[in-house]
Amino acid sequence: MINRTKQYLGKFDSEESAARSYDTAFRKSLPSRALLLRMLNFPSSGDYFTEEIWEVEPIPEGRSSRFMGVSVFRGKYAVKIGSISVGSFVFEVDAARMFDQASMALGRRTNFHPAKHWREISSGTGRTADSMSSLMAQVCSSSVALTSASWIAARGEKLAQTADEVASAALAKLQPAIGKVCNAEFSRQKKLWNEYLEADKRRLTVASDWRFEAADPIQLRPWQHHKDTCEDLETISASDLPSQFLQKSPSNCQSCYKQESPSRLISQLNAVFNAFQGTPNPEKSWLFGRFSGSEAQSRMLINVLLLDFCRQHELSLSPEEPLPPTAPVPGVADYVLQRGNEVVAVVEAKCCLPEGPSGGREAWTSVLAGAAAQTLALIAGIASPKSEYGTPWGVVTDSRRWLLIGLPADGHPVIQRWSTGSVLLELSGPEQLNLLLECLGQLLTKGAHTGESHQAVKQKPVLMTRAGSLAS
Repeated sequence: MINRTKQYLGKFDSEESAARSYDTAFRKSLPSRALLLRMLNFPSSGDYFTEEIWEVEPIPEGRSSRFMGVSVFRGKYAVKIGSISVGSFVFEVDAARMFDQASMALGRRTNFHPAKHWREISSGTGRTADSMSSLMAQVCSSSVALTSASWIAARGEKLAQTADEVASAALAKLQPAIGKVCNAEFSRQKKLWNEYLEADKRRLTVASDWRFEAADPIQLRPWQHHKDTCEDLETISASDLPSQFLQKSPSNCQSCYKQESPSRLISQLNAVFNAFQGTPNPEKSWLFGRFSGSEAQSRMLINVLLLDFCRQHELSLSPEEPLPPTAPVPGVADYVLQRGNEVVAVVEAKCCLPEGPSGGREAWTSVLAGAAAQTLALIAGIASPKSEYGTPWGVVTDSRRWLLIGLPADGHPVIQRWSTGSVLLELSGPEQLNLLLECLGQLLTKGAHTGESHQAVKQKPVLMTRAGSLAS
């Protein structure tokens, strides 16, 4: 596959000959230099960046740096090796050199020719053995800049401690060989780093892997309680969260959502339901009550709800939003809701499982509990400390059931009760749909922070702002 096009290059007597033929064809396709270095089987000296002309290399479309492992974040050039943040720099070339040093320690590709770095080490102009040791300790440790949120920080410290134990053992073996240019020593380092990476796979490395531990404390906040205040809140353990989900909302809940009747929205949702079934069902005006389906089906319904909500409240909606390089753990948010550049909510979507046996622990409660922990990691990664809205809200949903979760700057994770008093809001009828829209409007719109009535917000069409992003 060259430039996303299949090309037949012929038959070859050996695997190496085939690989070199691919390399020749790939060079002729004139890719960016960073992509070239990633994809070649046998890079030659002419394939690498050089100190003399690296600045004339164009920056590929959709990227913020011409170098591997480097990207712009908050005005600086950030360096990442896989899921590990190494540092940030004012100058792009300094970031590229740092990436190369760390990548060499792992036996991986570099932007500049590896021989250049080895010459600097040998001549004393590059990193010394001590600084290389410090660098490898930094790369080995996953203790990147954590947010001040206590739960994420505590969990991150625990993971970092595990990583440090592995790093210490690896560094003890690597120390005698650090700074030596001998091929045998380099191969030995590469082997040790491969052993470390295998151990690293057993740790939690991305937001989707995060889970609560049974004893993790979670606070339940009443409706209208100030978001950043943690006093006088009911505290439960994470193991009790699924049982909280099973406590249903009162059936007589009322809504005063006045923007417009949801009949149009209900018609759009029912059209999606009918498409799932293949045949229209005119007898039922509300089909959410018995819906269950895959995550893809849930997202189709969530799309309808979120697009309508964002249109009403002048919010932009970005699906599949990657976390920035400085996030405590890497990950992708299913949806991000923004007002301008300020993130107000992160939405985690899940499949909608059917109800289980009466009185038993339902499978869907475990799915939503796991998603709540994932959402906290996403919030910590995407939050901006300078945001006028504070820490974004987390919304966990399988389209039929909705959960609100928050991550205060200090204290434990918080589950926000709905105005009915329940932890979970299930869309069992149009009244609950009204309630969902009203509560989200109060929590996420500008009026909730400035005092402006959300009923007065002008309606504007949702427009495409970039690939995969929607805005008012």
